[in-house]
Amino acid sequence: MKAILFKKPGDYSKLSFGEIDQPKTMKSTDIVIKQTAIGINHDDILIRSGKVSDIKIDTTILGFEAVGIIEKVGSAISKFKVGQRVGYGFSNLGAYCEKRVIDAGYCLALPDDISDENGAAILRKGLAAHSFLFRTHVPRKDQTIFVTGAGSGVGQIIARWAKFSGLKVIGGVGSESKKDAAISAGCDCVVNINNEKEALDRIEEFTDKKGVSAVYDSVGKTSFNLCIKALSIFGVFVQYGCTSGEIDAINLKLIEAKCLFMTKPRFEIYKSNRNELIVSAYELFDAFKRGAIITNVSRYSFSSIPNAHKDIELRKVTGSVIATI
Repeated sequence: MKAILFKKPGDYSKLSFGEIDQPKTMKSTDIVIKQTAIGINHDDILIRSGKVSDIKIDTTILGFEAVGIIEKVGSAISKFKVGQRVGYGFSNLGAYCEKRVIDAGYCLALPDDISDENGAAILRKGLAAHSFLFRTHVPRKDQTIFVTGAGSGVGQIIARWAKFSGLKVIGGVGSESKKDAAISAGCDCVVNINNEKEALDRIEEFTDKKGVSAVYDSVGKTSFNLCIKALSIFGVFVQYGCTSGEIDAINLKLIEAKCLFMTKPRFEIYKSNRNELIVSAYELFDAFKRGAIITNVSRYSFSSIPNAHKDIELRKVTGSVIATI
């Protein structure tokens, strides 16, 4: 079967289109999925480029998320059946292939009114956004939040979902080309995070100098100072990504000055409980159907996944990136 192979860390050219054997072995709790749409995310980029040290790479295939149709179920499986559409937002590495064996505990049934492409576009990013917005910290209605990376897939979902929930949203983008994506996601105000002074002035003006109640940051190193300065007293800094690099050692005096709270969540841990995963998915699908979640989707063919990696790194795309088979 076809797969995108990964041999060693490096740039996108280290990914190659090739053939591997069909899945041959499976546990009683596994299912076999014929995949139709695969999600591509920044974590894939970090692992491919060798920037993630806490994940052991024991496979020649990258990828954490996909949607497809069940071809076979293990002997212990009773909740899923052959022919059913399912998706997963996180898993062990191995999604960049036509078929895969996966533990059914990662998988969720897709509603009939959510397409394969939409499922692949929102599952991982939506579950992450749900964790950050409704589990790590829940701002009260009419409060203002600041979302950096508001043109990204997760950022757009956070912004739109927060707006739908009655919050005011300031979006941060790294270039003017992503401003429209942030506005379409529901941001009331959009600032360029690369101009700290101008961004902070606009945030203070929008909040009457009170600051924001929470920051949801996916940028990391270059946006840290702006994020801390933008927060109100008792504000919460939710730091979930590092597209500009990891934050250096933090001066706790900055946290102490406003009695701030800081967390760096991993949504996979929040959703590791099966009941929580199912509840979260129900709320995600319901929010999508009610229009609380709208995300741009950049589509690639399966064989063009290396090009998708390249475009993500060059920041040529906004929203969710998927490859269809």
